[in-house]
Amino acid sequence: MRLRPLISSFVSIAALALLPGCDYEWKDEPPPSDTEEEVPPEGEVAPEEEEDQKDEEEAAKPKSAERPTLAPGKAIASAESVPSGLKKVNILDLEASGKLSIESPAAGGDKVKLFDGSDETLVRTDSINPLKVTLTFVEPIKLKAVRALSTYSDYSWSMTAEGGERIVIESIPDGVSSVLVLPAPVTTKKITFEVLRKSRDNYVHANELELFE
Repeated sequence: MRLRPLISSFVSIAALALLPGCDYEWKDEPPPSDTEEEVPPEGEVAPEEEEDQKDEEEAAKPKSAERPTLAPGKAIASAESVPSGLKKVNILDLEASGKLSIESPAAGGDKVKLFDGSDETLVRTDSINPLKVTLTFVEPIKLKAVRALSTYSDYSWSMTAEGGERIVIESIPDGVSSVLVLPAPVTTKKITFEVLRKSRDNYVHANELELFE
């Protein structure tokens, strides 16, 4: 009979000793609830934050990464060869004698390669598309035709004579010459050309521009 009170006292003491441990464990790491927001481990990004970052990165992309186009103009079909009887304008001789200036920041020091008479040489822009070239003559020329050649991509090009309309020649295959024969000769002192790379990257490879009177 004396053992029963002793056993009861021992059980009560043991229960009291275990109670603080259980209570501490519950307070320190409460079970997750359905409504509680889960925090990603250190170094990881929550899915919704990752989506926001992708949207910001997409919006921050430079417009130069988009596929460029030529400004609209009068579309004219071109031929592959220059008609006989036309005289080629010697651009480099005119520049050397001070009768012509060639302006093309994208081409830099290689701009003379566009007018050297060789289809093997070329100007390669540093991801600038289209390549723009402006010729300014001291004395006006009577322009009748222009030949263009670009490689490593299909291409389009345009010509604008000062005081005249903008002419656009679209979608010429890679490495194929494109000859624009003007419906009527144009007398001008300033001509601007653009050569557009149509596919792959924006590094224009322009081989030749030839003018004919």
